[in-house]
This record gives sequence, structure tokens and C-alpha cells, in this order.
Amino acid sequence: GTATATAGYNSVQGDDQGSHLGGGVGPAIPGLNWVAELEGLDFNGQNGAGGNQGFSKPALMDAAGNFLLHANDTTADTSGGKTDDVLVAVDTETGEESWRVDDIDNDCPPVSEPDGVIWAMRAPTIGGDVELVSIDPVTGEFTVEFTKPGGDVDNPRLTRCKEVPLRLSADGSQLIAYQDTVFDEYIRVFDISGGAVSSDSVIRLDETVEHGDFGQWVQDLRVAPAGAPSEGSIYLFERTGGADPGDLGRDDVNRIHVVDLAGLPATGSINDGGVVDHSLVIPVSVLWTGGLVVIGDELILSGEELLAGRVGSDGDGVNARYFRVSDDGSTLAIEATALGRSLSERQAGDHNWHMIRTSAGDGDTLVGIYRGSQGVPAGLDRATLEQTFSIDALDCLTGTLAADAEGTTYVHDFCAGVVAAVRADGHVAWTFATDDAASTTGVDEAVHERTDGSGTYDLNHLESFNIGAVTDDGRIILTGETSGKASYQGLGVFAIDLGT
Repeated sequence: GTATATAGYNSVQGDDQGSHLGGGVGPAIPGLNWVAELEGLDFNGQNGAGGNQGFSKPALMDAAGNFLLHANDTTADTSGGKTDDVLVAVDTETGEESWRVDDIDNDCPPVSEPDGVIWAMRAPTIGGDVELVSIDPVTGEFTVEFTKPGGDVDNPRLTRCKEVPLRLSADGSQLIAYQDTVFDEYIRVFDISGGAVSSDSVIRLDETVEHGDFGQWVQDLRVAPAGAPSEGSIYLFERTGGADPGDLGRDDVNRIHVVDLAGLPATGSINDGGVVDHSLVIPVSVLWTGGLVVIGDELILSGEELLAGRVGSDGDGVNARYFRVSDDGSTLAIEATALGRSLSERQAGDHNWHMIRTSAGDGDTLVGIYRGSQGVPAGLDRATLEQTFSIDALDCLTGTLAADAEGTTYVHDFCAGVVAAVRADGHVAWTFATDDAASTTGVDEAVHERTDGSGTYDLNHLESFNIGAVTDDGRIILTGETSGKASYQGLGVFAIDLGT
């Protein structure tokens, strides 16, 4: 393929900060380019139909112009405890499968260097050794770079990652993995700058409060971007149990830790002042659910504080909190906060939910998906954190999105059966039919002429669509599972481009 990955799109969430921004500009007029049918694959049970029911395995771009899809091989031989997870590379120019690698650990989503190799955790057997591998983006050949150590207290064995993706440092010299054993949690930092890969340091995530027996876990791990005051550091989002272990959930404490990767000791603890550079307590028991964007020296957070009665609310129906946090390199500070609107204050078009996915939009207005009965696209003013628009006509979003370099965000509504292009001003630039629900004339509008001249394709064979990526040359990549109308089990990957 001719499409290339950029620093703006090299990991499972659009970039390492979750801005979801691709390198190109999406189509002004949508048309179906190509469709790849990958028989025998599914989403490993992670692809919920609703806006908050779970998501497909992560997808990313690589330096060879491939769209990488983490999936489950339903035809794999799993006897003897073998795993069935695969990483499949689909050429974004042609839709042809370039290569696939077996046994990629689905708890450690891979990361791709903008101009180099793919890094992944590989687990050939269930419960067996986990190994760090590098994958050539052109050939798919992998090399085992690091295997589990003996497992002593200062150098724990490689293990599952609890679905926190692998991360690259801002300069690309280090790889960061969040790991979880039965009893402890760790951040492991690998030196990948050249030659043999080594484990630079291990940070043990000891609980930061005395009574932390309930609710302590890492919510996310992000990398401070190049040029930011904390460049060279990672942001660690931690939720710990509160002072009263019997008061489950109601007095939990949420913190953002800034950990400077330079000069870390070989082993250390999150309680060690030499490990944590600076921290911030978020003053509410926020349950992080995905609405997080790091832009320069700012972090914009979205969380839900009323969940099944676990934590109190500030008013009738309020269950969302928004924070804009600044980082000057030595101090984290809350610059702005906002509450989700209470039921008594809601106006037409308002939503009191939190963002479950957010794109950076045009930088001034974030565009995301509000969690509701399904999901509604909406805008969030970066400065004030106030809602700027919502599009109630699109109210069954699948929870995945991608944005292009101009900030147009692409979502899928499975009730309306369309892909929609949502601009930062709230204007829907176009919709593209993916099933018959989009038809108002009785014509099967999900049957599209392919822009590569290879005839038509009926997208009704696919369902549970997810937005994957925006490539540098402006293609929008989507995935879907085969529906009951298909004669085989599998996944579909397809591209929307400018059309004819």
C-alpha cells in the first residue's frame, strides 16, 4: 500500500493521547472503496451493539500502510491450552490481507512506531509464558525481544495488562507496559532504543492509602506529548480505596501521577518520592470510563460519579463530572470543572451523561459520544467544558470514533444504519448507509458501487460496525461482523473514500 502512518496515528486510540486524530482529511463525498472479508474471525466477544456494552479489539495503523485488527480466530486449534488471538494486517490501499501473527495477547493491545516496528505481547499458551515481540510491518515476521524473568519480587514476570495498551515514550526510545499479577500491579519500562531490549525499570503500584483493600486499580496510562512541559513523563490514572474499607466505592480516591521516565531506579514503588514527580487528587469518586484527551499541557477528563448507587451525586440526576487539568512540568492544577446537567436543568438537546469516547475535534471544541441509553454525539467546549451541541437524531452510537486532521469526527449509528461525519460546529457533513435502516424509499441503500470499479457490495452482510481509522490519504476504515444473512462467520473490513 501507499498510505503511511504518522505520529498522529500510531496506537490503538488514534495516538498515544487518545485524540483519535488521523493524519489525513476524510471524504467530502463518501463512497465505498473496497471490502475485505476475513472468514473465520470474530471480535472475541468484545463488540457490544450498544454504546456502552463493550468494544471491538483495538485497531491501529503501521508504517507499511496496513490497518491492524486484533481478532479471535474461530478456526484455531486450541488444544493443549493454545490461544486463538491473531493480529491481522489489511492493506489500506487494496483491502488485501498482508499478513497475520498468531497468539497476540488480547490483554496487552499492541502499539506501532510511526516509522518502524509493531510492539506486542505474545502468549502462545493460556496461562503460559508471555513474551514481548517486535513485528516487521512489511513482512509480519516477529522476533522475540524479551521473555519473562524468574519472577522475583524486584523483577516480576511478564503477565497480562488488563487491557491498558502498550505505550511509546515521546521520543520513541522506551516502551511502557502496565502489568497485573495475582497480588500486585506494575509499570514496566523497556529500553527499545537499539540492540538488545532490556527492562529498564519496574514501578510497583503500592496503594497510596492505608485502607485500600477495595477498588484499587489503574484506570489508564498516557504519555506526555513531545513539546509539553512534562515531556519524557507518563500520566498514571489511579483509583484507590478510601479510608473506610467498609464504605465500598463512596470514599474512593482518584489521582493523576506524573512519573518521570528519566533516571528511574531499577525497581521502585509509587510511594517513592523519587518515582512520582508530581500528583493531583481529583476531588470526587470519579469512575474513569474513557473520556480522556491529552492536548499539549492539558488533560481533559470525563467521568461518571453515580453508578448503581455506589457514589453520591450533587443533585437530581447529575452523574457526570468534567475536569480540565493543566501541567506546567512541576504542578498539576484543575483549571476548570463542570457538572453534567441535572434533570431539572436540562433543556432540549442537553445530556447529563459523561463522554465515553472523545476526539480532540478542532482543538477548541472536543467531539465525543455521550453515554446514554446508547450513545449520542456531542460537542464539549475545551475552555469551559460546557456542552456546545448534541445530535439527537444519531442516538445509537457504538462507542467507537475516529477524527481526521481537520477535526471532523466519524461515528456509526446502528439504529439509523449510517456512518456520519460530524464537524466540530455540530454540522453533520454527510451520512453513508450501512444497512437498510437508512432507506426511506424502499430501495436497498446499503448496496454500494465500489469506487475501485469491482462492482457492488451489500453491506447488509455485516453488522456491529466500528470506526477504525482515518488514513493519511483520507480513507475511513471500518470493521463489522458478518450478520445472520451471511453463510460464514467472519469479520469485514472496508474503506470509504471520495467516491466517483
